[in-house]
Order: sequence, then structure tokens, then C-alpha cells
Amino acid sequence: MSLGAVWGSYVRLMGAELEAFSAAAPKSPVRELLEAEPDTAKFRLLGSTARLLVHVACARAVRGGATPTSSGY
Repeated sequence: MSLGAVWGSYVRLMGAELEAFSAAAPKSPVRELLEAEPDTAKFRLLGSTARLLVHVACARAVRGGATPTSSGY
């Protein structure tokens, strides 16, 4: 089966959903922070996992899974 045939099947099954999602695709939280606070949003990787510490100047630190003692703040 060709890619065109497979894609045609998806469009027939989910065309409306694909159009709706494409019209209002969600932004990642990291992108939203960088667009809102390009000069003050700072990101730091915590350990070797995908956890980040985000600090925005003149606001509050947002910690995802980190404790204040383990993050250094």
C-alpha cells in the first residue's frame, strides 16, 4: 500500500478532527513561557531526567517534581 493510500484513509476517517487540531494546535508550556518572558524565563535540567526548574524573574519559581532543598533555590 502506498503512503498516499494510507493518508487518504486517515483523511476519510479523521478529516474533521485533523482540520480542527491544525486550526488550533496547542503550544508547549516551554514555548508559552519563552514567548511571554523571553528575557527572564530561565530553564535548568534537574539531574538526568526530563524534569526542569523554571525561574521567571519578578515572579515565582515553578518546580515540576523538585523540592526546594534539592533544586538549590
